[in-house]
Amino acid sequence: MARIAVITHEFDRFQSRRGLLLRRDSPYMLFDLLEELKRRGHSVRILAGTAARPEADIAVLHVDATVTPAEYVEYARAFPFCLNIGATDISKRRVSGAVIGRGDGWQGPVIVKSSLNNLG
Repeated sequence: MARIAVITHEFDRFQSRRGLLLRRDSPYMLFDLLEELKRRGHSVRILAGTAARPEADIAVLHVDATVTPAEYVEYARAFPFCLNIGATDISKRRVSGAVIGRGDGWQGPVIVKSSLNNLG
């Protein structure tokens, strides 16, 4: 079975324990997918930060930020295969062709979005 490493930022709260039985929980859909993979016999290790150097067959880069810090990208490249390594900048200006500027001829309403992530 595969050894899976999930790379999270050292300050991210990927999972927590809650309820009377202190069950693990997470706001991320990836958490449920990982639980199913564990049920099927794969091993999963959540890595908070870049200090640990575990052996893994696959890594998942899961840093909750608009732009992933370079330190985490370099860390992720050390694994044989890393999912999300190509999605290190998900800012609106990077991923969307629907950005307009002052000189554009658009006359209709617009939605203004900054490059800042949730809560700045």
